[in-house]
Amino acid sequence: MKEEELRERAREKLASGALPKTLPSPERLGLDQPIPRMKIGAGGGICALCEAAIGEADTWCEYSYPDGRVTRYHDGCDTIWDEERQGM
Repeated sequence: MKEEELRERAREKLASGALPKTLPSPERLGLDQPIPRMKIGAGGGICALCEAAIGEADTWCEYSYPDGRVTRYHDGCDTIWDEERQGM
């Protein structure tokens, strides 16, 4: 998928609430303890932005939110999501 297509998809998913608009920050959510988590690794799962499988050779970033929501992105998709969410 081309970058502009991914950016458009990110904007649509952010607007609809399908993707979170914030990073999982305990302070931002008014929490006293660090429940939100972020992990970085290789391989496994489906990307929340492009909806393609994350292969064993792919690097990814995962965010866990206090409400139980978990999002995982290919490294490049994470960058696009982050840039687009900050531009909203």
